[in-house]
Amino acid sequence: MLLNVPESYKSATNTQKGNVMLQEYIPKTESLSDWTEMLSVQTFRGLNFSAIVYRANLQAMQKAVCSNYESLPVNEALEFGFETTVWIQTCETTSKTQKNEVAAVKVIRGKEAIYVIQKIFRFPPEPEKMETWLRNLKSTRLCADGVNDSVCSRFGRAKSIEKATAVTPIFGELFAMSLLPQFREQGTQTRSDTFIRSMILNTDENASWTQRVLLMGIKLTSKEEPQFSREKVVAVAESFKQACPSSFFARGLSTGKINSGHEVYAMLTSCGTHTMTQSKAATSETTLVLVIRGDRNYYVLQWSERGAPSATALVPDLEMWKQRITKLGPFMICPEKEGEGAPYPSCFKTSGNQ
Repeated sequence: MLLNVPESYKSATNTQKGNVMLQEYIPKTESLSDWTEMLSVQTFRGLNFSAIVYRANLQAMQKAVCSNYESLPVNEALEFGFETTVWIQTCETTSKTQKNEVAAVKVIRGKEAIYVIQKIFRFPPEPEKMETWLRNLKSTRLCADGVNDSVCSRFGRAKSIEKATAVTPIFGELFAMSLLPQFREQGTQTRSDTFIRSMILNTDENASWTQRVLLMGIKLTSKEEPQFSREKVVAVAESFKQACPSSFFARGLSTGKINSGHEVYAMLTSCGTHTMTQSKAATSETTLVLVIRGDRNYYVLQWSERGAPSATALVPDLEMWKQRITKLGPFMICPEKEGEGAPYPSCFKTSGNQ
């Protein structure tokens, strides 16, 4: 998405929970607890609504929380290959904030998601200011390969949204990492002592993915506490080796501590060929493995990429995989606070996303 964020604004929220991404920007002189203007972007993956239907649903939700709600349509159009709708709405004393709000809203129906961009005022804006922001919303556009490449290339992609921070509660701890926009959630499982979240490329099928990011949180036991991250990651690597003993590769990449001071160890493993796919078809697979030891749990984070099978061991690009560690970070482990909900501001701010 090409989005014009004023230089006088700062990022206040950048989170993802499941298939919903939220980004909020406010003036640099204001705080998230007491702002007067905000620019927000919400991304909803997996929704099959049209832009018009989503607008109706959103307006119905607003009417339910506002003591008095009014809306004024501005535009409905097909912009650069995507359905869009724009309107202005006023909400008197929302039940959540007890403050009046005026907003200019734009909804874009993308190929794989719905995007909702809102410019919100907690005061009556002057007509000139509202006109400026309506022009800003008009210039906000979605880029997609094969849909409007030539149009978007003229404007560049410098303002494209790059990634979001996800803070996930796992067995009494909060685990923070970055989620890249080219990935979507495949599924989440929680058992008595294990949490698993799987994410694959937006363009991949569940049964035949080419790239996957897997997060596992496992409760520490008294027996495991003396073990460190290096021993854990070596154990993971050994499980890969069993699948491809004749074409196996492994190399330690780094060791150190994450932002919260917890130990991390990274290793790169690779199978030239294995058949541990849903269809049992042969494939190569290279996997970046990070093990982070928390206070209550340890975490195994894997970024895997599959390709054509090879009878011999692959020679992975080590520098590229080291860069992928940076893309997934920064990492943070925080204690879960009673009564605090998403986006878990106590851990989110500490992780460097103020």
